[in-house]
Amino acid sequence: MKKIVCFLFGTALFICCMFIYTISAQKKNVETIYTDNAISYGAKYIETNINKEGRFIYKRKVNQKNDYRSKKYNVLRHAGTIYAMRLYEDFANSKTMKEKRILAAKYLLKNYVKKLPDGTYAVISKTDEENLQQRCAKLGGAGLALIGISDLEKEKIVSKEILAGLGNFILNMQKKDGEFYAKYDYDLKKINREHYSLYYPGEAALGLLYLNDAMPDPKWTEGAKKALLYLARKSNSKPNDDIFDHWAMLACAKLINTQTADLKDEELAEIRTFAKQMAKIALKGQNTNILNPYYGAQKGNIRLCSNATYMEGLNAIYQIVEDEHLKAKVKKSLNIGLNFIISAQITQDGETLGGIPNSADYGLKTAPKGASYIRIDNVQHTLSALINYNKLFNNK
Repeated sequence: MKKIVCFLFGTALFICCMFIYTISAQKKNVETIYTDNAISYGAKYIETNINKEGRFIYKRKVNQKNDYRSKKYNVLRHAGTIYAMRLYEDFANSKTMKEKRILAAKYLLKNYVKKLPDGTYAVISKTDEENLQQRCAKLGGAGLALIGISDLEKEKIVSKEILAGLGNFILNMQKKDGEFYAKYDYDLKKINREHYSLYYPGEAALGLLYLNDAMPDPKWTEGAKKALLYLARKSNSKPNDDIFDHWAMLACAKLINTQTADLKDEELAEIRTFAKQMAKIALKGQNTNILNPYYGAQKGNIRLCSNATYMEGLNAIYQIVEDEHLKAKVKKSLNIGLNFIISAQITQDGETLGGIPNSADYGLKTAPKGASYIRIDNVQHTLSALINYNKLFNNK
């Protein structure tokens, strides 16, 4: 009997050791990310899922023919996807993506960009598409539009008047301390002073910096700097907050690399402290248990789009902070986080190739309703994160 017990115990121990060895091997493999296919698949999804007018197929189900007939459409996600297209176009020198981006830009300009009574321009959200009581211009819409299309003036796709008008709209929405109003009521012709949005200020600041690339003017960089210093000081005064702002991080990284921003040493220090605070939030919230099936995801959050935004922010943070120990932690976090997302990407040939479902558990019977839907911004944020990672670590 003792021999049998010893044999069973030894067998169990051997199996356990082999399991731990396998997991350890997987953990080592996860340190290397093979992004090229994931990037090309994501780009293919966007190129496939845009119609001849330039409107994206906003949502569709995994491995099924397109059956999306709803009027629901978020113009900010349309503009954000143009940004990812711009990144890929530059990354791969893709003529096909450029053609598709111009198509999407024209659709944006024709259907959503309107002139306001004060001569500025804004991106107008429609009532039937976004369940709004009245039409409005969201601050983030102008910022995202500038990020995606500001370089197309030389292609004669958008005029300098419209680009400057979008920039001036953003500046008109800014308070003296750098904070922004988030929304302009288009039908009432006045600023909505009650609405708040977390991400619009970062989007607006990044838009101003991209506009400055196309049409250099100190007022664009000054507006962006004021906005980001306001966000930095607000965050630095509340070190225990758990709110992660990836758009602000992207804008901060670009601000630091904008020579005309003329950042003082103390301002640069404030921005770097801001980035460290954001890193702390992302790193603390990540699932680093190799035995967990959602290793690399944010704890309690397996929504793929949401996780991709953390990766976008961490790419930017890596460029901002100087602490090498922290940079190493950020890179490891990017490795396991991006591998978590890539593992859920659709790789079967078809119209949904490259798609990113709403939730990593989309294939399970217990998955929540809507888990298997691919929304266009799921792909946009993932593609943006992968491209920027590749630029940082694969010398592309």
